[in-house]
Amino acid sequence: MSFATRAYSVAALMSLVLASSPAMSEQLNADDVLSRLNSQRDLWKDAASGTFSATRSLAGGGTRGLQVIKATDLGISDEAQPLPDDGRTEIAVGGTGQGAADVIEAAAGAYGQFQADMRIELEINFSLDSAALAASEAEKLQVMCNALRQSDFVVRVVGHTDSRGSDAYNMQLSLLRAREVARHFVEDCGIPADRLEVMGLGEAVPANPGDPRADENRRVEFQAVG
Repeated sequence: MSFATRAYSVAALMSLVLASSPAMSEQLNADDVLSRLNSQRDLWKDAASGTFSATRSLAGGGTRGLQVIKATDLGISDEAQPLPDDGRTEIAVGGTGQGAADVIEAAAGAYGQFQADMRIELEINFSLDSAALAASEAEKLQVMCNALRQSDFVVRVVGHTDSRGSDAYNMQLSLLRAREVARHFVEDCGIPADRLEVMGLGEAVPANPGDPRADENRRVEFQAVG
């Protein structure tokens, strides 16, 4: 089974188990973000302690869930792979490329797919083949920045792309974009680098499995892992 087929199969399975993703235009304030981060961290703690179950009832009503998927099942390797020559241009990277971003290590091992009303996702618009964060897009991160300043959460920044480009290219692009968002949090928001992880999933987990090329698949996700 090809990587693209395997990744799509995993995404299709998750769409059956969990509710669909909320609209990316959903407006969350800092309190909303903190509440979701707290719920996410509780579920991750359950998973790590061995008391994790597929779903868990939380205070306030409703059943909310987390599905933990091994990174290897999504075709993610710990070994860096060179970009293929598939006609794409070299990825333009934002920021300084030095300092804070260099001490943020990519997370490996597992990806957590949260139920829709626990997710924190933003559609950050990057230029084609670019991981440079424009000032207008950085403004979208202000609520998340404020929430992180008010808390001690360790947050994973997860980059996602649509299906344009090769699998390897999209994986690299999503990781560079996640690193750029993390760099912004460190250098512009003052968040300690040791409170941030980055992960790139490329096109492996689309928000819209029915249309892998849809704009909403290009997004940045935030998860409290500690």
